Amino acid sequence: MKKQVLIYILCCLIILLIGSIARECSNLPVKGIDEPKDSLIVVNDSLKIQVIKLDSIKNEEVKKVLNISNDSSIKLFKELVSK
Repeated sequence: MKKQVLIYILCCLIILLIGSIARECSNLPVKGIDEPKDSLIVVNDSLKIQVIKLDSIKNEEVKKVLNISNDSSIKLFKELVSK
């Protein structure tokens, strides 16, 4: 009988010890998550800058094409066809 009581108390203590260790481990903060997020923000910002530069170049080229008059485009077409 005493042996069974000791085994029961020992099992209860082990269960309490495991529970307290699990509680301590679950309360630890996770470190190092902000670093990849910050690097992704930097890459995203640099890509946005590149897109803005390419968009401005495209807009300049569109303005050049719009400034070509119909007469000059017809002359250019005739020159290309004659070759």
